[in-house]
Amino acid sequence: FINIAFGEDVAQVGHTTTSCTKQPLPITINRKGYRLVLLDTPGFDDTHAEDVEILKRIAKWLEVSRRNEAIVGGVLYFHDISAKRFTGTARQSLLMFSSLCGYEAMPKTVLVTTNWPLGCSDVLEQREAEMKGEHWRTLMEKGLEVRRFHRTRDSAWDIIDHVLQDIPNILRRGKDISDLKIQTELIEDKMAIPETKAGQELRYTLKQLLKMQQEAVMLEESVARTGDHEAKTNLANIHATIGILQDQVKDLKVRISFQERFFRMFGIRVGLLHPLRD
Repeated sequence: FINIAFGEDVAQVGHTTTSCTKQPLPITINRKGYRLVLLDTPGFDDTHAEDVEILKRIAKWLEVSRRNEAIVGGVLYFHDISAKRFTGTARQSLLMFSSLCGYEAMPKTVLVTTNWPLGCSDVLEQREAEMKGEHWRTLMEKGLEVRRFHRTRDSAWDIIDHVLQDIPNILRRGKDISDLKIQTELIEDKMAIPETKAGQELRYTLKQLLKMQQEAVMLEESVARTGDHEAKTNLANIHATIGILQDQVKDLKVRISFQERFFRMFGIRVGLLHPLRD
């Protein structure tokens, strides 16, 4: 989406099932009197330990941008309309999106559907209607808008400009409508990331950790009794996964790093959407 909007390869694109975006990647452009930063973020998937790390990175970027008085003008959430099923991973990803933004920010969010064919498709249009009537309905009632991306530069900028048109209103009203929920939780409510709504959605990670520890105890007993080679291998794998999860849970308090340096490049009050005329 970003590469098509810019007309060149400014963001890395993955062509496998493994996400290639590891850190939030900012791409800056001047547009309609604003310094606009399009922020490419890693997506959530069903690898639990990685979900914690992804939440940490996105949350820290949003926290740093808010402390630099940046304004989040809008959030684009992408959904592949060609996907035949609304999987558990897709459901969890949408839930994390909702938890990060909060219902109050839904009017400045856009759910962008991708992979539309060149011609019309009754099947995909029916699928879109079903998604709007079921999985996206609650968020749409809170202000979420659904738009189609047709893989053209005009289509990309139509979506971006739709978000930008409300910036004057956001600037006039201030942080009461500009902040995302997780920004308010981290800065105003002084919560730690695990205490936020989005952090609570990842509580299954801790439950998984406890379950694995219980399985490890049973396997250790089995290995001690029988010396089973397969049990030893499984035990080693479980211990390795437990270590990863423990590190992720302990590392939820993120350090301010690249984000701070990025904002400092532009001077103290520069953020995601900062008027050039100020």
